[in-house]
This record gives sequence, structure tokens and C-alpha cells, in this order.
Amino acid sequence: MFTPPDEACRGGKPFESASPAYAGAGPHKLIGFQARDYDQAVRYFPPDEPALPAEWAGSPGASPDTGVFLPLKTGEAYSQAQLALCMSDPHITGRPVGVCSYTGEDTPNQPGSPTEVISAYYDFVVYELKTGRRVTSFRIDGQGADHCPKQISGGIQHVAQGFDDAALADRLRGLVEGPAPTR
Repeated sequence: MFTPPDEACRGGKPFESASPAYAGAGPHKLIGFQARDYDQAVRYFPPDEPALPAEWAGSPGASPDTGVFLPLKTGEAYSQAQLALCMSDPHITGRPVGVCSYTGEDTPNQPGSPTEVISAYYDFVVYELKTGRRVTSFRIDGQGADHCPKQISGGIQHVAQGFDDAALADRLRGLVEGPAPTR
């Protein structure tokens, strides 16, 4: 049974019942999904998807370029993964923390414009793909003002503060590389 990720990330439903169980020794492969709040994204451009170790990627089509966060349309992509990482869009706290500068090719409609970085935090939930069971949840606060997206859309006035990918990797390392807890 395949459940679309945007629905499964709300909790309580398996992502793909044919996925392997989250059990035994690691490594436990991971697939990531970033929720999108399109109303908010019009006002606050989100950071780039986090770069996590490519060897953690649970999709057969993953590469160092696509990594853990990979657009998935069918249940076939879940054949090796055991865990789903659901990342919220940024929760804006409203405090300016810096500026991102872009060239004309990075911002199609506002060449050379500095874009204000606004403080934000992100919620993460890790689920077992097979059952939809919540494994853990945590929050990561935005860090500094030097995590600017590579590109932004024209007309965007603010960028949501990003975070260091290593902070996310540190939070996930035990789940992915270590043994699954016994139930």
C-alpha cells in the first residue's frame, strides 16, 4: 500500500507497506520529504534541501546530487528504505539576522538585490516507512545568516534562515547507523 508522502507525513499512515521494517542492526536507509506551505513560500523563500550523506539514501535512484531528499511518485522508490524524514517548511520567528546577496542569474527578476534573512526554525518527524509509526521528532533552530539558498525566485523579499546540514546529520546518525530499538 502506497500513501503519498504529503499525506503520510501528517502521521498515522504507512508510507509503503512493502518497505522493509525498521529493525535490527544499521544502517537503516532514509528518504526525506520537505513539506511545502506555498502561501508562506511566497513571502519567505525556504533554504535548499539539506545535504545528508549519500550512503543514507534509501532510493535506488539516489545519487550524491539528489541525496536523501528525492522527489518520489511511486512506492517502488521505497524498496530499500526503512525510515522517512519529514521536514517542515520554515517556521518564521520574524527577527532579521542577515542578508543574502545574489547575482542576476540567481534572481531572475531582481538582479543584484540583497535579500533579508529572517530567523526561523524547522520541525522534523521520523517515521517507519512500513507502518507509519513515529520513531522520533525534534526541532532545529536556524543558525547564523550564511545558509543562503543557491537561487531564489524573482520578487522574493525575504529568505528563511537555514541551518547547518551537519546539525541534522548529527540528530539522525544514531537512527540511521545504529541498531533499531526493540519494541
